[in-house]
Amino acid sequence: MLRNSFKKNLYRLINSELGNDASFLLAVSAGLDSMSMAELFFSTYPACRLSVCHCNFNLRPRDCDADEAFVRNWAESRGLQFHSQSFDTQLFASEHSMSIEMAARELRYDYFAKLCADFGYSAVAVAHNANDNAETMLLNIVRGTGLKGICGMQPLSARDNLRIIRPLLGFSRKQLEGFAFVNKLTWREDYTNAESVYKRNFIRHEVLPLLEKLNPSIINTLNREMQYFSALGSWKQELFDRLHEANFNSLVIGQIIDLLESERTISGKIFTSPTHKLITQSGGRYLLRPLSEDIEDKDKCISFVAEGAGEAELNGINFSYEAFPWENNMPLKQPSGVSLCALERGKTYVVRHWRPGDWMRPLGLKSPKGKPCKKKLSDIFTDLKLDLSQKEKMLILSKDEHSSHVLAILGLRIDDSVKICPNTKFACKIVLK
Repeated sequence: MLRNSFKKNLYRLINSELGNDASFLLAVSAGLDSMSMAELFFSTYPACRLSVCHCNFNLRPRDCDADEAFVRNWAESRGLQFHSQSFDTQLFASEHSMSIEMAARELRYDYFAKLCADFGYSAVAVAHNANDNAETMLLNIVRGTGLKGICGMQPLSARDNLRIIRPLLGFSRKQLEGFAFVNKLTWREDYTNAESVYKRNFIRHEVLPLLEKLNPSIINTLNREMQYFSALGSWKQELFDRLHEANFNSLVIGQIIDLLESERTISGKIFTSPTHKLITQSGGRYLLRPLSEDIEDKDKCISFVAEGAGEAELNGINFSYEAFPWENNMPLKQPSGVSLCALERGKTYVVRHWRPGDWMRPLGLKSPKGKPCKKKLSDIFTDLKLDLSQKEKMLILSKDEHSSHVLAILGLRIDDSVKICPNTKFACKIVLK
């Protein structure tokens, strides 16, 4: 089961990010995790596109050399190319004033990058699992971190020009132990992993067991939370990029992001850049549009007489109208974008944009007593899930320029007062272009 899940996840990653001809450098230490990863790769991926590398950090006399020989034998017995490098890790750490853990990290990833560049490997595969990811998150929190640190490790990441994949992130250490037992895998134990001298080992042996007493599924819980934080981080990065391209400065971008991810988002708050406008909406949503799409004159209106036919344009929105005597055998059903209203022949009507305070009695909306109900256009727009840009472009029909009683939202709704009925004598058809 684990093997099938590994293969499915690996090929999903390959197809979406790396390409079907990807070749991998497997970073193998000789421990249970990396030997499980190597066995899973060898049994599910073409061996001709796999190579193995091992880093000898010379931190455990004789044992490090035995680890290297163990991995070499495993690779050569399967016909895989083997790379190895010996490091004076303690000297490197001393010269660069860093911890042994950090020194080993720098040395191995620099070595991986060189091998990938020299031999053309698509990526290096490392054996970090779900436990490692949880430990990393806790370490980052202890040290102090931002959103990136809380997200933990990702299945695919980059370090300069080196691409790193972590195909075991979805599996716990217990799952890997079970896989190794069932498949009779052999590996070597690093006795320093049982010591709590190193910070990661302290988290592993001292902190996580205490947390497991509170939540036996703490590893799964922390990994699930990291996925949530990662999704949030991706959302913020995508929004930052969009706003930067829309010429918002960093200060305003920060204000927008803080507002949208808070619980105090105010619908209708407007931010502008030299070229764009961002309008906040409820639920942390937003509308971003070029200033060129703004309506030039929202108060502008068009008058027409309900007689004959004609065409008109209001702020770039075109419509036609046709007034005619109504006969009862005419079809009432009209296609989308058409408003059919019973109007007075020869009377002047106004087409304009929606304004706050506009209302109508929508045809078909009745009170419990069967009478037409009055409803604000803003509430109708909310019911229709229209954003601010769509609302602003709506054209409405009214009796005159100042009346807030709307006879029709062109192409969407008509007022009960202009419905076609048996005694209708005259009608007007208005069509949005």
